[in-house]
Amino acid sequence: MNTRAAPRRTTWVAAALIIACGVAAYHAVLPYPFIYDDEPAIQQNQHIRSLFDPPSALRAPPFSPPDGRPLVAVSLALNYAVGGLAPAGYRAVNVLIHLLAALVLFGIVRRTLRRPALEPTFGAAADALAALVAMMWVAHPLQPESVTYVSQRTASLAGLLYLCTLYCVIRSQDAPRRRLWASLAVASCALGLLSKEIVATAPVVVMLYIWAFADGSRVAALRRNAGLLLALFAMWAIPIYLLGPWSPYAQRVVFSGTTPPPPEHAPQGSAAFNYALNQCWVLVDYAWHAVWPANLVIDYGFPKQLGIGDVWLAGVLVVGAVIGTLVLFAIRPAIGFPLLAALMILAPTSSVVPIYTEVGAERRMYLPVAGILAMIVIGGFALLRKGQSDVRRVAAGLAVVAVVALVVRTVVRNRDFSSAVACWTSAVEATPDNYRAHLNLGAAHLFASMSARGPALVEHRTQAEAALKHTLEVRSSTTEAAANLGFLLKSQGRIDEAIRYYEMATKDRPRAMIDADLCGLYTQRGRLDDARRVGSRALEAEPNNPTALVNVGVLVGMEGDGIDALPYFRKAIAAKPDYAPAHANLGMVLSRKGYLDAARMHLERGLQHNVHVVRELAWLLATHPDPSKRDPRRALELAAHAVTVIGHPDMGALDALAAAHAAAGNYVEAVRVIESSLRLARPGVNEPFVRAVRERLRTYRASSPWVSRNLPGPPP
Repeated sequence: MNTRAAPRRTTWVAAALIIACGVAAYHAVLPYPFIYDDEPAIQQNQHIRSLFDPPSALRAPPFSPPDGRPLVAVSLALNYAVGGLAPAGYRAVNVLIHLLAALVLFGIVRRTLRRPALEPTFGAAADALAALVAMMWVAHPLQPESVTYVSQRTASLAGLLYLCTLYCVIRSQDAPRRRLWASLAVASCALGLLSKEIVATAPVVVMLYIWAFADGSRVAALRRNAGLLLALFAMWAIPIYLLGPWSPYAQRVVFSGTTPPPPEHAPQGSAAFNYALNQCWVLVDYAWHAVWPANLVIDYGFPKQLGIGDVWLAGVLVVGAVIGTLVLFAIRPAIGFPLLAALMILAPTSSVVPIYTEVGAERRMYLPVAGILAMIVIGGFALLRKGQSDVRRVAAGLAVVAVVALVVRTVVRNRDFSSAVACWTSAVEATPDNYRAHLNLGAAHLFASMSARGPALVEHRTQAEAALKHTLEVRSSTTEAAANLGFLLKSQGRIDEAIRYYEMATKDRPRAMIDADLCGLYTQRGRLDDARRVGSRALEAEPNNPTALVNVGVLVGMEGDGIDALPYFRKAIAAKPDYAPAHANLGMVLSRKGYLDAARMHLERGLQHNVHVVRELAWLLATHPDPSKRDPRRALELAAHAVTVIGHPDMGALDALAAAHAAAGNYVEAVRVIESSLRLARPGVNEPFVRAVRERLRTYRASSPWVSRNLPGPPP
């Protein structure tokens, strides 16, 4: 079975065009930040920091994309070793994998079209047709989820190795070093199965390929390749080991038919049958997006509860397509192979094995779309090759336009992965009835609001609240939406609303993180019994939870003299050394108890916690009894900032500002400020503090600074 070699120059030009299309489609994606699953797979993944500790480097956090996929886990560890957590390096590797896969696809199509079964019809145009298929595939808008979305490297790396397996098998059929190519095919299959389970279909696709493109007797071809096929099928031992309960590398069940779904997604009747019904509309959607990639879907959501009447038309189309493909393969195997291979690759995820977390995903079309594109390109050529030259020229022009259009559409599609907000905005637009998309959009806006300022802060908060409330309207049992909404409202000072949503989130199942927050909110509202209840529950579940420790410490401090709270704050710092609220509260207690030197260090580390810490540190820097430890200039800056940020007249902030002016020797301004503070005093409210402020007024009128008392020795 000899092939006719194309001129080397033509091959290199084709390869260059394929790479150019890929680079044009993905040129802008390198600086995009990590999003969604990238957080557990990369940012929070401690295993990628252990490249030289193989037992750790081969693992990944439970339920993250690289979990149970050791080769992907190691590739991420290599990325980290070279560039840390900079997204550009990870995404550059993804793009490189995609480009290599496109080149291998070019080689597969080129050599296939030159096989005896197809050479008379397509041999002369093999390079051009293969290049067109590869260019359309590398630039297809369905691919960004597997390329730009870093943690879905599982799909692109497995796809590359799947294609390498088939390419090596093709080379083994007539190459002088047949055993070498056969060995490389088995090695590629093994590495692919270490990347994603979908490569388990590769031995079947290889067998179909050998049957379809056999030179002479098909049975004889299978017999001649029996050893190779047995070796490929033997590689099934890899996913069996990786996904079994005995495996140290996987904590998930990829095909979750053996595990129950969440209660709100439990289907009525057979889960497998309901999932199969869902796949009817999903497969039709896949096929439509392969030929017309508009309104693409990042998140298909959970399987819907469907009946036959809901999907009968889609079911007829799918069953008809499957039967038609099988008949075509039986009659003309070489023509039917691309579509049958696509169906085989989709079979594990798009048949009857329920995957409760995702009813569909664009990345599942990473390889199958190649079969569809091959049928379109090669079928179109077959129809037009004997037509008039003008028609062929028009067809060639349309092919160029199609490639350019795909590149442009993919550039636009990539922008949907430029941020979490863009990602989930796109998902909501594509699937407005998908409550998980609204939930994640709300979470994305909430996260973005944490670093936003001015109008952007208001916009993110508004959008987050709208998306999360919509989620709860559609599905009131979504505890994550209630928890996020509670957190959002707490950050806006809307305490009573925050409490209501937090209580909703913990109604059926207490959650330590929410209980920890609730403890603080109940304390602010004077509901001390409720605060003690949820605080104790949070610490019982997570004894080292820093939020719970701080909020329980505040509660304990309110009920005592403050000193009893110190162990809680110190334990929180031990659990999370950079936790600003713990440092802030510890510093404020120490400052008010007179341990100024110890207080200063913690107040400095807790400055970003809230404006009251800023005020407390300004007071300490202005009134420290040791002149060498005073800093009037910084005290003025901090106190002025506190006055501005609080946004309304506040006696404490004005008191600190007056002390800072006095420490700087500006007693006239100190008197003016502290007199304005006293005008805010109300009869019978906080009288000890008011008396202390009046005493400081007399001190400033006497042109003297106020000096605090610093207790000697370490604090308790």
